[in-house]
Amino acid sequence: EDFIKSFGGEKKGLSEAKLEAIIDRLEKESFKLQGAIPPVTCLDGKVQGRAAVLAAVHEHYSKRRAARGKSLIRRFQQPTP
Repeated sequence: EDFIKSFGGEKKGLSEAKLEAIIDRLEKESFKLQGAIPPVTCLDGKVQGRAAVLAAVHEHYSKRRAARGKSLIRRFQQPTP
């Protein structure tokens, strides 16, 4: 929610549902790439949205993913031993 507010939210075309859909798509693409952070171009044709919105969410996702070192969505995380 903080990211949505700081970005400008609905005024700039980013709702909570849209953010979740974009991050879900990024996680699925990351899973296909065996955990690597996917390029922003992986969203082309798969998620509707302005290029600026997609780029901003991708940057936010990349920073959070790098900081955590694992998937942001639990079902894509490796099981703990």
